[in-house]
Amino acid sequence: MMRIKVIALLLFLFLAACSSVKIVPRPMTPGATVNPADQSIAISHSGLIVTARVQDTAVGGYDIKTPIAAFYLVIRNGSGSSVDIPLDAFTLLDSDGNSLSPIPPEEVNAILNPRFSAFLPFPYVGYYDIVDLEQHRASTEMASDRPYVGEGLPAAARLLPLRTGPLGHREEASGMLYFNIEIIDESSVELKTAIQSREGRKLSFSHPFSIEK
Repeated sequence: MMRIKVIALLLFLFLAACSSVKIVPRPMTPGATVNPADQSIAISHSGLIVTARVQDTAVGGYDIKTPIAAFYLVIRNGSGSSVDIPLDAFTLLDSDGNSLSPIPPEEVNAILNPRFSAFLPFPYVGYYDIVDLEQHRASTEMASDRPYVGEGLPAAARLLPLRTGPLGHREEASGMLYFNIEIIDESSVELKTAIQSREGRKLSFSHPFSIEK
């Protein structure tokens, strides 16, 4: 009984420590805007607006062997011309200045669901458990006003990885970026973006966040 109480106490302290972690935007770029509602940073540069926030400090939970953190981005192109947004346009700097590259969505699927990654509805990496997905589909089919068609999750689009590739004038791309990092062990992180226009101009963005415990 004493052993159970000790384990319960340790679990409580662990959860309390995790819940006390705060992600605080620390924009350094002049004119950057912080949205206190979702703690995102919006930066405008030459008509291109990049908004970023820390979406999930532990994608799939803390028991995943490979730690994964997720950032949610919205990129609006008002630059007057199309731009290219490859996956390698993004890097994440940790507290020690180490540079991390994004994890491709298919690799995130393989890490979170090694047995089912080939069958998951790519690129929905947000459905961490295929059983939960099936239960959700079964329940929504019966709850829908339309016969045999489920309404689905209203915020399902937020589970999509960021669309990469060309982005035309007045177009918008949004979605998740994934990095192999244990954010709660860091004191700060900085998401850096380098987008190149079709004319060869490189537009750089910096979204720094501090991790307060």
